[in-house]
Amino acid sequence: MLTVADVAQLLKVSESKIRQAIECGELVVHRLPAIRISEEDLAAYLQSRRSVPPERKQQRASVPRLKHLKLS
Repeated sequence: MLTVADVAQLLKVSESKIRQAIECGELVVHRLPAIRISEEDLAAYLQSRRSVPPERKQQRASVPRLKHLKLS
């Protein structure tokens, strides 16, 4: 089980950023005498925060954003 400080250090973010994720329900915690985060819950949180795969980004980049402009 990890502390808020442990998770913040692992992700290289502030403790307040981790606490915000906890407050809004994005990161599941165990409330023992102190807040603890299991490695499985941290992995699930990180999985939920994944970005678009590179191949999908390339597909999106080829589509013009401004439909009213004709590109030649």
